[in-house]
Amino acid sequence: MSIFDDLRAGQMINIGNSQYQKEVHGEIDRCNDLCHEINATMPSDRERLVELENKLLHGHIHDGTFFTPPMFIDCGNQVHLGQNVYI
Repeated sequence: MSIFDDLRAGQMINIGNSQYQKEVHGEIDRCNDLCHEINATMPSDRERLVELENKLLHGHIHDGTFFTPPMFIDCGNQVHLGQNVYI
């Protein structure tokens, strides 16, 4: 079970816990890198943007969902979107 599973289950987490540090800071680094790449992509390159957004949100981009960069998400594995979302 991951720290994120524990958080979703409502468990209290000590942020000084080494497992927390490893998992959460790893996710923040992953998301910061992807957001940087998204923000540096030409807005007209929608295909590449959707590919990167799906990497950021673990494939949870649905038809009709649209992001307008720049964007900053620090824990993409915790973001869940429905259809027809505009951000």
